[in-house]
Amino acid sequence: MKKLLGLFLFLSSIVYGQYQNGEKLLKAMHDKYYQKYCQTIQFDQRTTRYVNDGTIKDTAYWYEWISYPDKFRIDFGTKYGGNCVVFKNDSSYSYRKNKLVKVDKNENDLLLLLGGMYFRKYEDVIARLKKLGYDLEIIGSLKLNGVECFVIGKEGSQQVWVGKKDLKVIGIKTKLSETDWLEIRFDAFKKSCNGFTETKVTALKNGKLEQKEEYLNLKTSVLIPDSIFNRK
Repeated sequence: MKKLLGLFLFLSSIVYGQYQNGEKLLKAMHDKYYQKYCQTIQFDQRTTRYVNDGTIKDTAYWYEWISYPDKFRIDFGTKYGGNCVVFKNDSSYSYRKNKLVKVDKNENDLLLLLGGMYFRKYEDVIARLKKLGYDLEIIGSLKLNGVECFVIGKEGSQQVWVGKKDLKVIGIKTKLSETDWLEIRFDAFKKSCNGFTETKVTALKNGKLEQKEEYLNLKTSVLIPDSIFNRK
């Protein structure tokens, strides 16, 4: 058993090289892309939702604005129609018919991992991910959509999947509740600025297809007024 363990550790050191843990991998990602991703993004999203048997439930259009590191707005159905959610700092604000109906604490790990981390100091990124429950000591490997990936986090826990070739995030697994898990896979990307912007996304809840997204009319490095994120 000791010999097998030693062999496993030796092979792991060959496979993962300089990335002995998730923190070292994240440091390499941060060094590579710090302030190089597009800081602002605007796009329309075709959203297709599914029922448990995999058939389409409905299709809708959402309209979205992102300003990294921590601002994100989604309008549902109609742009500026009054039904939206705004993520700002570490909270979310939900509006219905232009009225604020709900405020939640929401640190939005997705926004952090897809680009926000490249506009924050590395130490802040690590502290935030640890607070959100990601185990940054564990690193593994898998193939997702034909892409060889590093995996930050152990099996059965929250994970980040990072493409080995260009060190971009191509998937995450995050906990919604005590019983529910959300797996988000980024199926296609566009080269933008000196980084990447995802253009197609698949979401699975507890292993079943929940939603597919396609981003249309995508614009990067656009001027987004503060009023977009400062609903009253």
